[in-house]
Amino acid sequence: EISDWEERTICPNSYNPTNWYACGGTDNNADLVSPTNATATVVYNKGIEDCLTDTTRMFAKTNVQTLDLKCSDATQCKVSDDVTYYVRNTTDWGDRMTLMCVWEHDAKTGSARDFCLIPMLEQNLAATFKYNGPFKPKVALANDVDRCGFYFFSYEAARQYLARFGQFFVNSFDIEWHPSSYVANADKFPSRNYTLLRQSTFRQNTDDFDGPHPYAKAIPRTVT
Repeated sequence: EISDWEERTICPNSYNPTNWYACGGTDNNADLVSPTNATATVVYNKGIEDCLTDTTRMFAKTNVQTLDLKCSDATQCKVSDDVTYYVRNTTDWGDRMTLMCVWEHDAKTGSARDFCLIPMLEQNLAATFKYNGPFKPKVALANDVDRCGFYFFSYEAARQYLARFGQFFVNSFDIEWHPSSYVANADKFPSRNYTLLRQSTFRQNTDDFDGPHPYAKAIPRTVT
């Protein structure tokens, strides 16, 4: 059984919008005076405070998901080192498009608000925001080059499951290959040429997970 969590552990895909961590509480708007301009007021939505906690940061790290985002497209958001974005929620929209609502936090003015982007394809969302973190400009978490790619459960199918249900699980694949498909059986099929198969066969890394939650551990109960 392979869960979305296990998939991210192997292939974090930090720039994929489906792997961005969603956070935040209910709307709670309040006006406050900007520290940079005593005559101006800015809106502060307290719903963002959940995104700013160490607990949320720990959950995002544990779930192997990107939390902090920076704007890359000035037509959609603010391109500024002072402004950080967080995903509030996403909704499947129309033909393969996604409606993403985000939190915007300006550390310089102390403002915080939420808004929704126009519906767009995931690749356009990925071009609108970029990962921000201590490892910039490197990718937050590198994909395992041996195992990340297109397998039997396509990323398109995974995207639809994630958008509609929030997660996905894959299990019970029953695949039977013909005996001639294996190099180990080359002697039994002398008419077959196994040169390309031998050249493209490598040892692959593996991971053993305890269950659908890779980092969940059973804590022994102490009886006193």
